[in-house]
Amino acid sequence: MNMSYDFKRCFIAVLTIVVCASASTESYAQSLSNRDLRNIDELANRLIGYTEELHDEFHHHFERVRHAEKLDSDVTRLEEIAKELHAFAQDAPSAEATIKRLRADANELLQLSWQIERTVALAESWVRTSDERRGIAHMRDVSREVVRTVFRIDDYLPVDTDVIDGQLARLENAVKVLHDEFHEHLEGYEVSRHLDEDLESLEKSVEHMHDLAHNKHWENIDLPHIVHDIHDVKDATQHIEELFIRQARIGVRTRDFVGIEHSRDAISDVLASIRLLEHMIDKADPRGHTTLHRRVHRDIHDRYHVDPHHDDHQSSDPERYRYGYDSHRAQYPRH
Repeated sequence: MNMSYDFKRCFIAVLTIVVCASASTESYAQSLSNRDLRNIDELANRLIGYTEELHDEFHHHFERVRHAEKLDSDVTRLEEIAKELHAFAQDAPSAEATIKRLRADANELLQLSWQIERTVALAESWVRTSDERRGIAHMRDVSREVVRTVFRIDDYLPVDTDVIDGQLARLENAVKVLHDEFHEHLEGYEVSRHLDEDLESLEKSVEHMHDLAHNKHWENIDLPHIVHDIHDVKDATQHIEELFIRQARIGVRTRDFVGIEHSRDAISDVLASIRLLEHMIDKADPRGHTTLHRRVHRDIHDRYHVDPHHDDHQSSDPERYRYGYDSHRAQYPRH
């Protein structure tokens, strides 16, 4: 049967679109221009400057404040990656291997930037003097700029089609660290049984998610199922954090309070892993997974594209106001 010339052209065009769309989930076919690479290099250099600002304020004010160890570790790691990215992007060829390398760095930078922003918010509860409050306000502003800058790098890069399996493995490990922290410091308290049961349930949920995605290509993963489970895991993690906070208010032995601190640091890692999964799924198909898109767009993208003159301090740190740190912090032992 002969096809008309116009029909053949239409058929070939549709086939090309389908093939390209399929290939986009299998490889890093997107290319970067030299200008793109220069822009990424400039953004990486900007990140280095931000990490230096964060470190200066940290060493000036916050070396002995709660969550200081986590903040120092994450800022140091972010600075290392930014410097490596800056050096790499200067002479990198526009090739698939380059994009894979940049994609991996951007994933790590996204997670670290979210962890740093949250840790700054947690540390804010422990400041005492007006000088410390000014320092933490500066750190809060810089941490937001870090997130904005990392998103700008991410905008140049394709979806990471390997992110779900690898990230769920990382999430699984972060939940195990959280559970181990509980057993080391916080057994035998009022909410301990409840915490232990919820942590065991969280571990099983994350292991189930990892099983669903392990060794599967992006297009073979049941994304609606994963999206539903991500939402449940996030809710469970937030509930677990509320239990840690409740026990801190009731009181723990001074030597065990480090367990509360380290547990909330581990929760920062769990939530950052969840956010990367949400972000990458939404980046792959912003029109699909409608409920997830609305939540991610509200919680992540809009949050980091705000009017810089608008003071959204309270909304940016819901835990501080939701759990009443100011009225209770006198009960918490300081380093």
